[in-house]
Amino acid sequence: MKTHLQLFVLGRDARAALVEQQLRRACRHLRGPVRIEVIDLLENPALAEEHDIVATPLLLRLHPTPQVRVVGDLSDPVALAAALDLDDPADSEGDAP
Repeated sequence: MKTHLQLFVLGRDARAALVEQQLRRACRHLRGPVRIEVIDLLENPALAEEHDIVATPLLLRLHPTPQVRVVGDLSDPVALAAALDLDDPADSEGDAP
């Protein structure tokens, strides 16, 4: 099954681009296909209310269920994988015996 993530950002500035880059880098280590949608809340403000978003960046894992939210720093791929309850990126780097 495909992992489905939505990344909510506020504007398409350098900070949003960095967060998206960090997420995509972390997802390269995941097993299986990953779908990432980047949603700019300045372009779609109704989605902030619809999804109860009060801070950005916010990453929402839609699949696999249950839904999981991560707010803020996405720079540590191991911590991100743990927060999303996904495969540990360190496992795919050959660190395991």
